[in-house]
Amino acid sequence: HIGTHPPGLIALHCTLIRAMERSPRLADVVNALAPPSVIMGFRQLEALDRRSIPRADRAAIYLASLLTLLACAGTVVPLYLLARESVSPQVAWAAAALWPLAPAANLFQPGADAGYPLLSASALALAAWAGRLRGTSGGPTYASIALAVGSGMVMAFGMMFTLAFLPIGLIAALVVLSTTRLPWPKKAQVIVWIGVGFLGLAAVGWLATAANPVVVWRWNLKHHAEFYNEYPRTYLLWFLANPVELAVAVGLPSAVWCLVGFIGDRRYVPRAGWCALAVLALVHLSGRNMGEVARLWMLFLPPLLTAAGVGLTRLGGGPRTVFATALLVAIQTLALQTMIQVVYPI
Repeated sequence: HIGTHPPGLIALHCTLIRAMERSPRLADVVNALAPPSVIMGFRQLEALDRRSIPRADRAAIYLASLLTLLACAGTVVPLYLLARESVSPQVAWAAAALWPLAPAANLFQPGADAGYPLLSASALALAAWAGRLRGTSGGPTYASIALAVGSGMVMAFGMMFTLAFLPIGLIAALVVLSTTRLPWPKKAQVIVWIGVGFLGLAAVGWLATAANPVVVWRWNLKHHAEFYNEYPRTYLLWFLANPVELAVAVGLPSAVWCLVGFIGDRRYVPRAGWCALAVLALVHLSGRNMGEVARLWMLFLPPLLTAAGVGLTRLGGGPRTVFATALLVAIQTLALQTMIQVVYPI
């Protein structure tokens, strides 16, 4: 599997290990904060491997898991802002409230994929608001330019970890193009500024590491294609299974509200929701992901949940309905957890 993704995760873990090695006191503090379940997990690994894990490595692993958990939980903020760009505070709150108990966001802890939704939701929220703000002449303001550049930089940072941010860039472009507040030439300007932010941060990374990102991404795509050559899969089987797995990943009750939003109240669904659905349909039809969509498509869940917020509130659902939906999603998450043979220590 090495080489199918950019080396961002490897670099992150190396950085954390070096930081813990250089600061033994900090490593001791981090290890002291670890709950009993994590300590037990390390002991089991040591028993299997018949050697002790250095305290710096323990601290780095636990700190990486904490960063992932905080990033995953923090997704509620950009998700709310993404929905708030075009809907009321009540609808945006309903959408954000469904994220913390989503099965995929919880069951894949502390895998790094659980932290990517923070980046995808942030990039899309910045792009959406960049397209919304305009000056007196109808063009983008300095604030919208800054937001657009920020969106591109967030996506460039995400591309250091996974190529899944390529379709996020397409979603961001579609969100800007579907903005009715800007004329077409001004929409093009916002997209260009997103590109400036993306290419600018990528260039900085190139200069800092001497690693050509284009070469890295090209080899990632090549190795990813070889994965399916080594493990061939039936297109039709996964074509039918992927939507079901995606619904389970976001939570079946939330998936129902998504359908209500997209089908029953499509005029009120934020542009990000429709654009994410369109790009996901394109990726799905292309067969680029056959299986594991609950993990690989996790970063697409936040914009889809904006439709769930619309569907829930448009049918008259209030705080009690949101609470009941979240409770049902929590029950589903716990049920799935009991069915898993190997559980990550959190």
